[in-house]
Amino acid sequence: PRKQKAFFINDVRTPFKRFIGHLPTISFFPEDLDLFTGSPSRRRHFLDTLLMQLSSEFLHSAREYERIVKQRNTLLRRIKDQEAKPHDLAPWDAQVAAFGADMTVARLDLIDRLNATLPEELLSLGETWATPTINYQRKTTAMNKEDISAHLLELLTHFRERDIIVGSTTIGPHRDDWELLADGRSIATFASRGQQRTALLALLFEEVRYLASTLKEQPIVLLDDVFSELDDRHQSLLLKHLGETQVFLTTTHLPEATTGAVFRFTGKGLVSREA
Repeated sequence: PRKQKAFFINDVRTPFKRFIGHLPTISFFPEDLDLFTGSPSRRRHFLDTLLMQLSSEFLHSAREYERIVKQRNTLLRRIKDQEAKPHDLAPWDAQVAAFGADMTVARLDLIDRLNATLPEELLSLGETWATPTINYQRKTTAMNKEDISAHLLELLTHFRERDIIVGSTTIGPHRDDWELLADGRSIATFASRGQQRTALLALLFEEVRYLASTLKEQPIVLLDDVFSELDDRHQSLLLKHLGETQVFLTTTHLPEATTGAVFRFTGKGLVSREA
């Protein structure tokens, strides 16, 4: 039989939509370092994963949007093969625009919140970039849900012929992107690997702060090999950020500046407990 994912809360199998967000979690893995230089899908996933933990409405909109875009793409290919007519796209365009507007509004609000504290977060981790800003890149220009929906619908109609030719929906939040700018330059082009790691950690700790303030509980933080490529100063600053948050940390060494209650585990189990 084909393997499938299953979700459980207290040993009770639970639908995905009820499981996600039940245990708020923020994670860092070495492969996340290509967030700024990798594909736009990784950056969209970064935003959407946080929003899904905060809002069941966003989760619903995102899943419905994904389903509808797939069905619209199937219809586009049928039109290209002359098995359907272009006017058949009208109801799908309306749904793409409606759910796409929900997603765009939520992403824009999240980015505004992250931008409000990003300079402070970066400075506390040792980076002194001027005017760091997350810049969201999209085809629409409106700011409220109704106007974004109307603009998306207009763009879908305008680029309908192109979509039919390529057999894919080329407009919508599934094609949006964002970048982190400092002094008007993308950090993907000028920042070192260590600086990009620090910037990513700043965003992660912003997520922790946002989850804690919204859900009124501290999320669990998972950090894998986080100290690599960080000098002693940046390691010390990072440790100060851990605060009261419960952190699971894998590392080849633990910096001397480590404070607070620490449980050390190896492959043989608990080695020591320090306070």
